[in-house]
Amino acid sequence: MKDIRFLKEQERQLATLLTDAGYSSDNRKMCIRYFKVRGDSTFVHHSLNIIRASKNTNGSLIVKSLLGTANGKASESQEDSYDTWFLNGYRGKAGSKLD
Repeated sequence: MKDIRFLKEQERQLATLLTDAGYSSDNRKMCIRYFKVRGDSTFVHHSLNIIRASKNTNGSLIVKSLLGTANGKASESQEDSYDTWFLNGYRGKAGSKLD
């Protein structure tokens, strides 16, 4: 799968797109969570190496419009719930992997 570059400018653009679409944000230890309702969250890790978005949500569509098709896989327990993008050369670890 192709490597996707994700820069700080794109992070700001994604944040604007998500907040304009009605998402609230919560800055956490390892990521910023953008959310609307239960089951509709998008997580942007501070490292800019991983983005996860709940499947079949507006947040996922917004990320896809900016970065293209998800290229990563969440851990087995989460793969049915999240679209996952591995960015800037990140390849995954233990339970997750590059698609």
